[in-house]
Amino acid sequence: MSQGAQEPLALLTADSEHNLDVLRRGLRRAASFAFYVVLAADAARAEVLRRLRAWSGSGGVPELRFFGEGADGAEEVARFLAVSDRIHPLAGAVIPDGVALVDTGGGAVVASLNMARDVLGKLIRGPLVLVIAADRAAELSGMAPDLFDVRAATLEIASVPGDPAPTFALHSAETRDRPQARSQAELQAEAARLRAFADDEIPAGSLADAWLRLGRAFFDAAELGEARAAAEEARRLAEGVGYTSGVGDALALEAQVLEQTGPAEAWEQALRRALVLRREAGDPAWTAVDLCRLGRAVAFLGRPEEAEALLREAIGLFEKLGEVRGRAVALGCIADLLERRGQLDEALRIRQQEELPVYERLGDAGILAVTLGKIADIYLARGQLDEALRIRQQEELPVHERLGDVRSRAVTLGKVADIYHAQGKLDEAQRLLEREVLPVHERTGAVRLRAVTLGQIAGVLRARGELDKALHLLEREVLPVLDRLGDIRSKLCCETNMAIIHLERHAPGDSEAAAELLRSAGRDAERLRLPEAAMIRDLRRNAGLDR
Repeated sequence: MSQGAQEPLALLTADSEHNLDVLRRGLRRAASFAFYVVLAADAARAEVLRRLRAWSGSGGVPELRFFGEGADGAEEVARFLAVSDRIHPLAGAVIPDGVALVDTGGGAVVASLNMARDVLGKLIRGPLVLVIAADRAAELSGMAPDLFDVRAATLEIASVPGDPAPTFALHSAETRDRPQARSQAELQAEAARLRAFADDEIPAGSLADAWLRLGRAFFDAAELGEARAAAEEARRLAEGVGYTSGVGDALALEAQVLEQTGPAEAWEQALRRALVLRREAGDPAWTAVDLCRLGRAVAFLGRPEEAEALLREAIGLFEKLGEVRGRAVALGCIADLLERRGQLDEALRIRQQEELPVYERLGDAGILAVTLGKIADIYLARGQLDEALRIRQQEELPVHERLGDVRSRAVTLGKVADIYHAQGKLDEAQRLLEREVLPVHERTGAVRLRAVTLGQIAGVLRARGELDKALHLLEREVLPVLDRLGDIRSKLCCETNMAIIHLERHAPGDSEAAAELLRSAGRDAERLRLPEAAMIRDLRRNAGLDR
């Protein structure tokens, strides 16, 4: 999806839309240096930057260079003023964090900009856009009066009251609008390029951001070890320059990896460290986001009361901030808790009455489809297979098809196959998995999803009584992939399923093979303190393998 086609990160007032139109026309007309000050904060600021990135290099707007954010962004501006190439000036530039210029080094960079007023036209041949919160603009103008004298315009941009603040909008955009997946070779080449930079060659904050982007790409490609290494490098760089939000983002990515690989204590610890940073920074929006993440982790680790307290705190913060989307997401986490407790009616009420209306009003089709899928899961848990199937086929699938989301469509078809399996329609389940789901994951390079689908096929084969085929598939096609990816939780589940097949088959050596598989799975489950540990202990005891 191109940037120009992205959904807005905030709804802006009519006056703000007019001011952005004025700005865009000004950027198109800028045949020489022109300085624009944009007054915007929070969600409005996020939307302004999204528009500027979408306009850059198209429709007559020159290519815009975006400086970094925070103290590191201020350092990058200072470096540009000191060593930039006047023979090859920038076509245009954006300083997205004017507040950081004011707050860093006593405003030394602002003073440098003020002194450089007469030479900025030699460094930037077109527009320079500086974004700052309205309540800090007076400080900026007082520190740089000469620069303000030559500004082309000052434009104020505000979001509609009650519109969601940027945290969840940006979080959604982060997953919705990522670039197309790159090959493993491309990702490894990018990692080698970043490692070649000396620590002082480019600003550490910018390098940290680059490692974060690469880490997310590795995570999307299911290269979990590389993703964690990239996150750790980003955190090291960010910690070195006091780039607090960068440290928090790196910890969040580490936690995503640890959620899949364990150890579970490290997953929880990474989230707790990120939460401390958000609280210290006095950032209630990201604090609420991290409370949700920690609540999910604590719930998974079997502490539902603590999880609910964390989620309720997040809901309170979202309500104070007027973040309707964030509140809905947190309520969805509460519904997950209720579902695990078996309180399916209340979980369903939250999904249908608290979440869906919000996503429908916001027009967020992607998360709407996810929520419909969770509703289908509740109906499946209640044994209402026909209703679960209807939702998957008639409500969820059409959304993915309309959005052109091929991978999500395939995942949903895999869920449909699970329902067919539960209904005893084994032929239909196997046909769907082999003809509609597996080819998509193979074509898109979704290695983990391919392994999951093969595991589903093995489950159908087991239900047919084709135990040898099922075991062969798990041994040769599923377990090695999960092992290579470092997905320990999925690996121990696969080992457990293999053990169950051995116990059902009763061939020579099966009992010993099952015992070894359950020992391996149990060790990992106990070490990571996963809920599966109790189930594995019960399985060993019931099979008489503890003797």
